[in-house]
Amino acid sequence: MNVQLEINRIDKYLRENLSNERYLHSIRVMQKAMLYAKIYNQNVEKVKITALAHDIAKEFSKEENEQYILENNLDKNLLLPENKYLIHGYVGADILEKDYHFTKEMGDAIRYHTTARDKMTMLDKIIYLADKTEDGRQYPNIETQRQEALKNINKAIILTLENSISHTKNKGKTINELSIKALTDLKNNQ
Repeated sequence: MNVQLEINRIDKYLRENLSNERYLHSIRVMQKAMLYAKIYNQNVEKVKITALAHDIAKEFSKEENEQYILENNLDKNLLLPENKYLIHGYVGADILEKDYHFTKEMGDAIRYHTTARDKMTMLDKIIYLADKTEDGRQYPNIETQRQEALKNINKAIILTLENSISHTKNKGKTINELSIKALTDLKNNQ
């Protein structure tokens, strides 16, 4: 894969197909992910392109998602109402693996950037955390999460997951099982 060529293609697609707000979020996630990649000695180019592309399908309509899932034989459970916040990661990962030569590892980082998962790779961790801590986000305890991310990525993800789970519970919504498994796994392997 020619990373710079693919970054240019993805950037062009995002500029043309995402709202300005979502595009700027993608740029901020990329910037934060690159910082984390440097701190944790990861491949900056791989992190950069994965982070930039993480929300490529975020603004697809319900109909576009449904059509894509059916035409590409993805899990039809993604169409369930409780998965409406996750679907863009799965559809986006599939598009990126097929059309932009993303590896499965890169696709998985995008699939799970909303929920996290158990046995996360470092790429998973960086994309998840960059999405949650990019500089445009503001919510309780985010500064603590940002500071921890510079020192200990696992602790930062634990804080972020705990915050997210607490917020979800307080809203009376169902907590995604993948997030619970991710939190348990990280706590058990500290």
